Amino acid sequence: MEKKFGEISSNNIRIPVQLQANGKNTIEIETEVDYSESRKTAEPITNVASAELYGQNIATTESINHIIEADEQEDSDPNTTDPNTTDPNTTDPNTTDPNGNNGDNGNGENNSNTVENNDIASGNRTIMGVAWYDENANGKKEQGEQLLSGIKVKLLNAKTNNLVKDEKDKTLEATTNENGLYVLDKIANGEYIVIFEYNNAQYALTKYRVEGLSEAENSNALLNQLSIENQTKEVASTDILTVNNQNISNINIGLMKLQKFDLELNKTVNKVLVQNASGTTVREYQDADLAKIEIPGKELNGSTVIIEYKISVSNIGEVEGYARKIADYVPADLRFSSELNKDWYQVGNTLYTEKLANEKIKAGETKTITLTLTKTMTENNTGSVPNIAEIVSYYNELGLKDINSTPGNRAKAENDYSQADTIISVKTGEIVYTGFIIAGIVALGIVAVIIAIKKKNTIDEI
Repeated sequence: MEKKFGEISSNNIRIPVQLQANGKNTIEIETEVDYSESRKTAEPITNVASAELYGQNIATTESINHIIEADEQEDSDPNTTDPNTTDPNTTDPNTTDPNGNNGDNGNGENNSNTVENNDIASGNRTIMGVAWYDENANGKKEQGEQLLSGIKVKLLNAKTNNLVKDEKDKTLEATTNENGLYVLDKIANGEYIVIFEYNNAQYALTKYRVEGLSEAENSNALLNQLSIENQTKEVASTDILTVNNQNISNINIGLMKLQKFDLELNKTVNKVLVQNASGTTVREYQDADLAKIEIPGKELNGSTVIIEYKISVSNIGEVEGYARKIADYVPADLRFSSELNKDWYQVGNTLYTEKLANEKIKAGETKTITLTLTKTMTENNTGSVPNIAEIVSYYNELGLKDINSTPGNRAKAENDYSQADTIISVKTGEIVYTGFIIAGIVALGIVAVIIAIKKKNTIDEI
């Protein structure tokens, strides 16, 4: 290979290259790491190459990352990179996937990395990864996307639920650098969970471990409820990682623009049927949250009222999600039949459905289900029949909370809670008509009396 020398400025090297049409040229650059007695922790080094044409950047490579172990280790060579250096963009013999269990050091040797207390960082392995801004929110780390600095990273011992400390009893912590790279070092064999701290008022987690992507392209962080030093906290974290005499790379976190997740539930009366000896009367409504039905007084006792409710779940946010479970707080005087409601079941005084659990509701989309309940009428149970439904469980792939609702808390002011009322009354026309007949009878009675009296007087005169 022909050696080419270019302009060297600080850590930048500029090498002029002439390419023929459809030509190809390969450049290899060999560097040495400066020795530093003050290097007490592992440090990441990132290399990136770019091509310019007439001063304009026309192409940039992916970042190539290496980890330089602390120079305080006796077996380290201050003038070379560590033989266990990991590169998240290549296959490293000392690196496994997050659930890997490779026990050798790449040279066929099984180096012991076992310590008595995994709550103290006193081993010889590393965990590293990258934080990036997922601009298109597809869960894939792509070339050109912004790398994020300032993201704090901690390590939880999965066995003790304690944060790992350094030898000075301070919490082991790393912060992503200008290349988005972090490294946690001196890790002993064991099971760990990586915890990420970021500005959740600005960012949300991107999709978790998208199927079909490589480890270098994926994000390993999702929202979890964890017990951390006797306190339950919701944090962005990985699954359990197993360190077994190997370094682990590509434990990445992808962040995206904070988006709004908001599912709204609306309950309305769709149809009311009245069945009695006179037949069946059907009254249909158009998304009515207040429906009225009248039953003739002589037919009221023993009539069956069948109310069909429509329950609509609308996604009025920006993130697609699922209404995993919906509850209906059915009043005592309404009767539930599983034959009429195949997708519902009853627990105590509450009805539940999971019909929408696996139906993705996209932004701007609405999914609808129905519920049919019945009421047997007597002379004493007319009036308003209120019925309430609420979302009691939801899900979205980003782990976002609904911006204005807490599932299952029965809060009337929240938009995942909705009430529909049906007013059942005696038909007023019957009452007026009956009164008219009575008045007529009374009037006729008066006329009859007058006639009888006149007739009697006439006879007496004769």
